[in-house]
This record gives sequence, structure tokens and C-alpha cells, in this order.
Amino acid sequence: MVRLAGIPVADKTSIFGSGVALLLEQEHQIDEVRSVDADWETEVRSDGPYIVARGRSAGTNAAETFAAGYEAAQKGLDLLSLTGKADLSIRDAMNESLVWWRADGAQVLRVISAVRMGVSITAEAEVRDRFGSLRGCLRRVRIGDQELLRWCEKARNCCESGPA
Repeated sequence: MVRLAGIPVADKTSIFGSGVALLLEQEHQIDEVRSVDADWETEVRSDGPYIVARGRSAGTNAAETFAAGYEAAQKGLDLLSLTGKADLSIRDAMNESLVWWRADGAQVLRVISAVRMGVSITAEAEVRDRFGSLRGCLRRVRIGDQELLRWCEKARNCCESGPA
């Protein structure tokens, strides 16, 4: 059996064959297991930043299980809020989660962890004719690397037409 912050997940002997573990936005002091419908239960523990939703009806793949588990987790959080125990929300569900289900007699556990990062590329080029003179047609450019190749082709054609 796998445990996440003390909460059982992905136990192939459990009646719950599928589920998700999602990060919570807020810290809390709640320790609770709650049935949200006939097939799903949720669990939060004060010593971990997760909500776990476990389901009896297993999805056949990650997408089905994630969708059903996410909905169950939201219902569990709604019930915590309605009873006045805590107002909690899920963060980065699509980028940080665990999903598990049963397939072909085995327990499958998928860890989803995506990092967002930006990449910026700057290029500068000078176009000179065969005599080394700086061409007036295109002196300097800052563009992405794919466009730079097309620009160089245009610049070569411009330079072959003769001095400026």
C-alpha cells in the first residue's frame, strides 16, 4: 500500500480501486474521512497538504479516473465548507497530482508533475555584401530562430542584387 502524508492511496486490496490526490491551497487543521456519494470518499489530514478522493468504481484510464476523482474531491471540499469546518480549495490540479486505477489485474499509479517555464530567444544578424560592406536592406533583426532562417534567405537574395 502506498501512503501520501499518512493517507492510503493506490491499495490493490482496497475496495477503492481508483482515486486522485490533489494539492490544497491552504493549510488546515482538519482530519476527516467523508463519503461524498455511494462510490466515492474523500480524506484530508492536518499533517499533509492533500485531499485524496478514493472511488469504488474504477476508471479505465488516467483521464476518466482524474475527472471522476476531481469531481469527488470538490464535493468533499464543498461538504467541509457547508459544515463550517474549513474553506479549502485545490491548486494546480492539472500540473500536480497522483491518479491511480486498476487495469488488467494490476494497480496503476501515475504521478503528474509539470513545471511551467518561459523561454525567450533573441538573435541579431548583420547582412554584408561580398565586399564586407554593411547592407542597407536589413541591418539588424530580433526574431525567433525559425523566422531567422527565412530572413537569412531573403537577406542573401537582397545582397546578391548588388551594392546598396
